[in-house]
Amino acid sequence: AQHPEWYSEINGKRTYEGAQICLTNEEARKELTRNVLALLRAQPDARLISVSQNDWGGQCQCAACRAVEAEEGSPSGPIIRFVNAVAEDVEREFPDVLVETLAYSYTRKPPAKVRPRDNVVVRLCSIECDFSKPLSSEANQDFLADIEAWGAIAKNLYIWNYVVNFANFLWPHPNHKSWADDVRLFVDHGAVSVFEQGDAYSHGGDLNELRAWVMAHLLWDPSRDNDALIAEFVEGYYGPAAPHLMRYLDIMDRAVQDSRTRLTCFVPTTTGWLSLPALNEATQALRDALAAVGADATLNARVRRFSLPVQNVWLSRYHELRREAEATGQPFLGPDNAADGYAAFEAALTEFGTEFYGEGRPLDGYLPALKRRCAPRKEPTPPDECAGLADDQWLDVQDTEFMLHGAGQLSDLVDDPAASDGGAAWMPGRIPDWAVQWHPQQASLFGQRWHVYVVARCDPAADQGSAFQIGLYDGPNRIGLAQQTVSLADAGDGAYHTYDLGVHELQPGRYVWVAPPNSTVVNAVYVDRVFVVREP
Repeated sequence: AQHPEWYSEINGKRTYEGAQICLTNEEARKELTRNVLALLRAQPDARLISVSQNDWGGQCQCAACRAVEAEEGSPSGPIIRFVNAVAEDVEREFPDVLVETLAYSYTRKPPAKVRPRDNVVVRLCSIECDFSKPLSSEANQDFLADIEAWGAIAKNLYIWNYVVNFANFLWPHPNHKSWADDVRLFVDHGAVSVFEQGDAYSHGGDLNELRAWVMAHLLWDPSRDNDALIAEFVEGYYGPAAPHLMRYLDIMDRAVQDSRTRLTCFVPTTTGWLSLPALNEATQALRDALAAVGADATLNARVRRFSLPVQNVWLSRYHELRREAEATGQPFLGPDNAADGYAAFEAALTEFGTEFYGEGRPLDGYLPALKRRCAPRKEPTPPDECAGLADDQWLDVQDTEFMLHGAGQLSDLVDDPAASDGGAAWMPGRIPDWAVQWHPQQASLFGQRWHVYVVARCDPAADQGSAFQIGLYDGPNRIGLAQQTVSLADAGDGAYHTYDLGVHELQPGRYVWVAPPNSTVVNAVYVDRVFVVREP
């Protein structure tokens, strides 16, 4: 409050909310340096201190900062100049201390002119990469260019690498083929420290034991063979189940490679890369693994724990996968009954002491929505627009098939007697997020034109304003294909209405979304169903 000039100027206004420090303000640097030195004096054993950007955007746009960015060709220019100045002051009093800063997100590209001082650590982060492929591959050329450039100018290059799916630790995340390639890439470009950020929370997350063991060996000796290490662990830890679990790993890797999905460390769903045939194949491999260990209680428990992510996929996509199997005549190796499958999954999580599904995110923020997704619902009646149509001429998508973002906070599944099947997807009115989405997956939908409808309602808190927005978005091409803002004048009665998004060709990556108005004029938004009608 006393020094707004120390913080980012954004759109002509100084702010400290969602912002950074003004890196060209010398008084701000002196104040930060004073605090750095005070911390080091209080902890005389410390050998490294981090002086890094906040974990969001909001870099300063003032004329001085922009001038440095332009001169250096990257927002990392102001950062390195600032940190160098701090590190120079630190070195006078603490010659053995290193000052670390992140090359992260918008600062990942190295500066053109300034060089990190010898007592500065640059920790390069790989958060945007495709982890289904080596970081040295064509898919990750931007990162490869950055590590080559930083390796050439930074005496102390550290790496922050991401080896799990932070969206949900309890989903499969097949990045295992490139672990050794990535560690060797770091070494070849001069990295002297690597932090492999994994799952330290879930006690049941995907490949946790395997990841920890193999990566420990690779960090100790980067020359080790990736496949040989994986095989050694699987054979030693799972015994006679090993051949089947090795088959499972190959199935998962093939599924993500064949789908050409970018496997980032924030994949919100397995839809898009894990198909029904691949999921069936993987499930059969896990069943064979369980049969192979027989009555050995220890190995039985290890295989069942290994299988938790696949169980989670069957439950989170149960209705979509069941319908696809029935429509195409494929096997369905998921639970015979969704509610029973959920009960078995929850019991296994309790048995294995699983308390989290994400970083700092306890299971009670995830399981209630999953349980409701699997609960029995009443049979919905067809919409008026579909009366008399044959089954292959229209498709009804209920809330149990929606993708929920921020489940438990930004969205949830709730009982709603007014909805067609007695349940709906809920969102609070005070958020702007596209928190409820439907991503078409059924192959028979693609390449044809469909009339797209959304059935939704709101709980109004006022008479005027926006009730919610709906739209159809083309993710791969980043194009909005349709969008409507529904007013309280049209939706203020609190009843469900059908909204027409027009006729569109459905393709992989195109999805329907609904968003609240980000306002107090609406208490909540409810989405009952999406349905599509085939165009002649």
